[in-house]
Amino acid sequence: MPQSWCTNRFPDKKEQSGTVYFFVNDLKFLTEMAKINFITKAGVEMQLEAASGSVMELAVNNSVPGIDGDCGGVCSCATCHVHVAPEDWAQTGAPGDMEKDMLEFDDNASEFSRLSCQMSISDELDGITLKVAN
Repeated sequence: MPQSWCTNRFPDKKEQSGTVYFFVNDLKFLTEMAKINFITKAGVEMQLEAASGSVMELAVNNSVPGIDGDCGGVCSCATCHVHVAPEDWAQTGAPGDMEKDMLEFDDNASEFSRLSCQMSISDELDGITLKVAN
C-alpha cells in the first residue's frame, strides 16, 4: 500500500523516516474473517469465510444449495432459511419481529430458525454451524 494511503487512513499513527508504524489490531479488518459452516439438505458440509455482509450473501455468492435469497435480503421471502446449531444460538441471537413473522409461514421452522439475510457477518459468528432448512 502506498505510504500516503496509510498516513491518510491512519493519521494518528507515528511516522518516522517514511515508515508508518501500526499496532497489530489496526490491521485486523484486513486479515480476520469469520468462518461460517453450512450443512446442506444433502448433508454436504461447506466452510465459507467473509469479513462483512450478510450470511445470505455469503451463501449465495458461494452457491450453497438451498439458499436462494430471492428477495435480495430484505426479509420478505424466507428462501434463505437456516437452522442454527443449538450450541451456537447465543452467538446469533433471536430473530427480530419481522423475521419471526416470515418464519411463521415456513413449514420447516424450528425454535432455532433464522433468516440468513438478517444475520450480519461479524466476529461473533465465527465458527457457527447453520443447517440449510429448504
